[in-house]
Amino acid sequence: MMNKLCMALLIAFAVPSIASAGGGSTKATGKAESTNNAAIDAYVILDRTAPPAIADFAKFGGVVIPPGGKHTFISLKAGRHTFGVKFSAVTPADANPDRTGEFNTSNGK
Repeated sequence: MMNKLCMALLIAFAVPSIASAGGGSTKATGKAESTNNAAIDAYVILDRTAPPAIADFAKFGGVVIPPGGKHTFISLKAGRHTFGVKFSAVTPADANPDRTGEFNTSNGK
């Protein structure tokens, strides 16, 4: 009910993905959902100041979202979050993002 559309996550200027972020009125944490509308895999990671080595991508919470796939990041603290996304048909050599941005989640207060 308290979900907010987060146009910052994988959006705006022709990024082929959408996302929403928000929280419920009794939740202490929020969530963000990412949908990959691209024809290739999207490598998505949240809240990293520098991209990890691709071998450590999953270790630091990164996820690979296939074309048409969705992923929900859960248990996010209320407040500002950053994201990075890299689009690649094969496992990329590095995790330097093609797109970056930020979004906010709320705990409903």
